[in-house]
Amino acid sequence: MAPGPTRRRLLGTLVRVALGVGLLAWIVLRTDLDQLAEIAGRVGTLAALLALGAYGLATVSGAARYALLLRTVGAPVSFPLALRLTYVGYFASLALPGQNGGDLVKAGLAARETARPAPAIAATVADRLVGLVCITLLAAGPAMAALRRPEYREAGVVSGAVLAGVVAAGAVYFCPPVRRALSGARASGTRLVRGLGKLDEALVSYRGAWRPLALAAALSLVSQCLAILSVATFGHAIGLPLEPTEYLLAVPAIYIVAAVPITPSGIGTAEAAYAFFLTRLGVPEEGAVALALLSRATTLLYGLAGGVVFAATRNRAGAEATSDAATRRGGGSATAAS
Repeated sequence: MAPGPTRRRLLGTLVRVALGVGLLAWIVLRTDLDQLAEIAGRVGTLAALLALGAYGLATVSGAARYALLLRTVGAPVSFPLALRLTYVGYFASLALPGQNGGDLVKAGLAARETARPAPAIAATVADRLVGLVCITLLAAGPAMAALRRPEYREAGVVSGAVLAGVVAAGAVYFCPPVRRALSGARASGTRLVRGLGKLDEALVSYRGAWRPLALAAALSLVSQCLAILSVATFGHAIGLPLEPTEYLLAVPAIYIVAAVPITPSGIGTAEAAYAFFLTRLGVPEEGAVALALLSRATTLLYGLAGGVVFAATRNRAGAEATSDAATRRGGGSATAAS
């Protein structure tokens, strides 16, 4: 008997978890564990607070970008709600494939909160694309040095290829023949196709929104710079021999690899990317893995914070539902008595 869909999903999740944990264990165990612990232990309290604070500010800037993009397509939310959705997305990313897997949950919650599914999903897609373009643009300057420095080549190729792919996909998506084909499909398609058509309409509405998109890009650059600053702060604290421009080159490539939906939260793949790209820049493997583990601890901490936010949100929603039900029952009793 073939396994059911639920069992297949569970099996797939277990395989991805095993793959991620196995890859992480292989990366860690191939280092000198005593030296690895000594390097990671160099982080002082002040450096840890600065790194965690920079990452926290990055989440705030990212939430502001998300609120702006939702408002642009007619699905406005308050900034506190956007921040709450962002943190819940971080929590979901701990279990879903890739470091950005929580975007699926964030989009679903935004759709429920705004009662506008297509614009909410479109804003989430735009949010991810703006972030991807901006982080590759940050790497563009240092990547130009790849023409002269072979150790920069791999990271430069990753960022450059992703940026070129996004630009090419956008050019194809907005070209007149594709637009005509999509318009025709919306008019004659099934319910699913019409739903996708609404998503398409919401995405296309960004085409003329240059001012909001420019502001979203600025917020994204701030967010990405703060996230890279968090990594660089840890790197400086443990004594890695890297220049600021090298963090600008390597960290975007690492984030791109970690976002590939292979293992939950990119576990193992992110650490492998740290080891691969940073050793190319002359960092000892123990130092690269130590920085990877410190970065992993940061994302885990903020993901768990998102879990607290999620639990608080569910408890509040449950309390409101109970209160509404009690109010309805009370109103019904009063009506019967009258």
